[in-house]
Amino acid sequence: MRVRSLSLVFALVAAAAPVAAAQVVVQPHLEAIGTVIVWGADAAGSSGNTPVVSDWIINTGVGLTGALSGDHDLISGDVFTVVTGSLVPVTDGVTNPVGAPLRIQAPSTGPTFSTDTNSNGGTDINDAFSPFGLRAITDVDTTNVVINSSFYVASNTAFSVDVQATALPGTTLAQFNNMRVTWSTALTGTDGGIAFGSAAQYPHATGGANGGRNLNNTRLSTLILPIRAYTGTRRTALTRGSIAEQSVRFDLDYTYNLGTYDMSLGLFDIGAVVVYTVWVP
Repeated sequence: MRVRSLSLVFALVAAAAPVAAAQVVVQPHLEAIGTVIVWGADAAGSSGNTPVVSDWIINTGVGLTGALSGDHDLISGDVFTVVTGSLVPVTDGVTNPVGAPLRIQAPSTGPTFSTDTNSNGGTDINDAFSPFGLRAITDVDTTNVVINSSFYVASNTAFSVDVQATALPGTTLAQFNNMRVTWSTALTGTDGGIAFGSAAQYPHATGGANGGRNLNNTRLSTLILPIRAYTGTRRTALTRGSIAEQSVRFDLDYTYNLGTYDMSLGLFDIGAVVVYTVWVP
């Protein structure tokens, strides 16, 4: 009995004695942060490769917006646009100028035709046409020059896009003022053998192809200071799918109104650099 009592006493004392211990607290935590994937070409013109993801933007959550946003791009470099409806990199206006498409009016051997025979928006070494008959009224002119370019975006969050334009050296203010841009969004399509948009939604809730935009026949001369080009309100990804399937295409249509060009006006060489900055609010 005593042994048992002693055993009980020891047990009670051991239970009541203070215990020194070191504690390690671990709280694993992960979240899906705001991510915007931008793709197109990795360079302009013949040196560009497509399709290439050249921007992968994550939101760091510091609460800033626009050019001062707290976003971080995980890929060094920029995305370059492609010719709309293809995966052909847009020619860079600085190093590889595209000749304005000319129009041959009133030839004697057929109707008026354009020198842009391959429909790439300009006159270059890839164009060719047959001899045409000349008569007294046969003439060469051009009206609006149109350049259609695009880039692609997939996202798990809403995002916006800012724009800023700078005239290239040699471009006068009057010429810069005659250059305009219109923004639109294509939800689905197949470009260069790559299908996009089957698992996507417009990243704006209303307005269809023209929703969310702030560029509609807008003069580039008004974009010298950054403005909002596009405001999104939701992610592009609608259902499970690949990056391309969850992407939409943003189309940028540039026009330049030459009026009625005559060869007596001589040469002209104009252009601009237009930069679009994608960021997460």
